[in-house]
Amino acid sequence: MKFERNYDNWEENESGFTILPAGKYMFEIMQTEDKISSNNDEMVKVTFNCIDDSYYGAPIWDNILFPRPGSKAEKIIGRTKRFLHCLGEPYQGDFEVDTDNWQNKTIEIQVSVGEYEDKNGNKKPKNNIVKYILNEEILNNQNNKNNNQSIKSQSKPSLPWVNDNDDDDEDEDDDDLQSKNHNLPF
Repeated sequence: MKFERNYDNWEENESGFTILPAGKYMFEIMQTEDKISSNNDEMVKVTFNCIDDSYYGAPIWDNILFPRPGSKAEKIIGRTKRFLHCLGEPYQGDFEVDTDNWQNKTIEIQVSVGEYEDKNGNKKPKNNIVKYILNEEILNNQNNKNNNQSIKSQSKPSLPWVNDNDDDDEDEDDDDLQSKNHNLPF
């Protein structure tokens, strides 16, 4: 096999994942996984892929925690609201969270470069999410896309042999990950 590549825009690293230089990037949500934290709060593990040309496909991860009233994680509700707002999802008053709506949505994220310690005690680079950036242009585009999808789904015939229920529940001890803004390379 013979082909050409140019990796000048990519930093060499040992972690196996692309480490983005600190800055602001556009990302697309590629995967969500609904979880329950060790404190019994709903949590969503989110995989984002960079869609900026220079770092296209570079992944980062985050855990979005939905603390219940009185939870030890209640102090990060503001961060969760910001994420939902930047994504164009409901975040005020009484609202329903539907992570299926998050798929393929775009969001602007400011990242920094930090370190983590692997299982052998070696320090390795990683990206941290500093903040989610409210970008009105993105929100307007996503709202238009959602309206078009809603119209399409209303006209979609019901298929009795298709089961949309997924009852895959797993417990995981990831409460601290969101509050510390960790993005661990999985």
